[in-house]
Amino acid sequence: MAQRLKFISDNPGEETRMPATRPIERPTMTPEQINLLIEAIADPHDLCLMCIGLFCATRTSETFGLQWKSYGGDSLMIHSTAYEGELYRGQVKTGASRNAVPIPDDIVPIIEAWRQICPDTSPDALMFPTHGKGERAGSKVPRRAKSFLKWRIHPIAKKMKIPRRLVTFQVMRRTLGTDLQQHGTIKDAQGVLRHASIKTTGDVYVQQIPQSVRAAINSRTRAILAQRRPVGEQSEHATCPKTCPNVSQLEEVACGTA
Repeated sequence: MAQRLKFISDNPGEETRMPATRPIERPTMTPEQINLLIEAIADPHDLCLMCIGLFCATRTSETFGLQWKSYGGDSLMIHSTAYEGELYRGQVKTGASRNAVPIPDDIVPIIEAWRQICPDTSPDALMFPTHGKGERAGSKVPRRAKSFLKWRIHPIAKKMKIPRRLVTFQVMRRTLGTDLQQHGTIKDAQGVLRHASIKTTGDVYVQQIPQSVRAAINSRTRAILAQRRPVGEQSEHATCPKTCPNVSQLEEVACGTA
C-alpha cells in the first residue's frame, strides 16, 4: 500500500518468502470411535446433544443455542446461537445457516427420548440448558461448549481411549462432511453443512435436492451405526433397559423400549 501511494518507490518485502510450516492438521473420527463414544453415554441429555453434533453437523454455537421450537421432527431450524453461556437470539453465522438441518431417521428417537423427560419443552426453552449463576441464578442459560465437553464427555472418551483432540464439535462437523462424500454428492454435503458459498463445493449446481440430501445423511448415519456390536454383546446389563439403570439410551432405542 505504501508503494501504491507513492510513499516509497520499491517494496522492501518483495523478496520475502514465507517460511516452511507444518501442514494444518484436520483430524476426523472413525466410525469405531463414534460408536464407542455414543454407546458409553448413558445420560439422555448428553446423548441427544452429542448425536446432533455427530450426525447433524450443527456448528458449536448452533448446537448450544437450539430451542425446542428449532426441532421440527425430521429437521432443525437455527433461530439463535450461543457463545460462552450467552444466547444471541436471531443471530446466525450466514443466511444459509437458516436452512433446515436434516435429522437422520435413526437419530430422531434419541431426540424424542430426551424431549420426553426434558423439564421444559416450551417453544422458546433451550434444548440443552444449564443453571445460571450470579446475576442469572435461577434462570436457564446455554451451556458452555468447553465446559460441557471437559466435564461430561471427555472423561467418557478417555475411558474409551479416544483422543481428546477428536472430541470437539468442529471435528464432528468435519467428520460428517468428509464421510458424506462416500454417501452422496458434493452438493449434498454442502446442503447438510449449509455453506454460504457454493464455491467450496463446486460452483456448478443451482439448487439443492432435498431428497438426495436426506438420503445421503441417512446412508452415512446407518453405515456408522451398522458397525455396532449386537446389543446383547455390548454389556452384560444390556438385556432390558427397564431393569438396568446403566443401559444407554441408544441401546433402549435399539431394543424398542424408548
